[in-house]
Amino acid sequence: MSTSGPPFRIEFLPPCLDRVRVLTERAKAVGLGRPFAGFLAEMMRDLQRRPREWGDPFTPLHGMQAVVYQKYSAAVEVRVEYLVHDTEPEVVVRSFESLPRGPLA
Repeated sequence: MSTSGPPFRIEFLPPCLDRVRVLTERAKAVGLGRPFAGFLAEMMRDLQRRPREWGDPFTPLHGMQAVVYQKYSAAVEVRVEYLVHDTEPEVVVRSFESLPRGPLA
């Protein structure tokens, strides 16, 4: 199913945004700056246009009228967790972490 309509508004929880900054610097330090930047660009584009298709549904949050999705990147070994509102074009990125044994850990 393709998402049509207005672009989704993306919000990052403050600790998550801090984590993106830290991992960006780590990626540059270990020679993964370009693939990491590519993943971030893909993430922002797809969360704005088609967040329900980009990740895998993980947990419904009925009280919040949202579903939690997750996306793994094999290229830079990170996991993103985000919520998509059921009726409003809103996305909240709540977790952005390196995989435990990945190069950015």
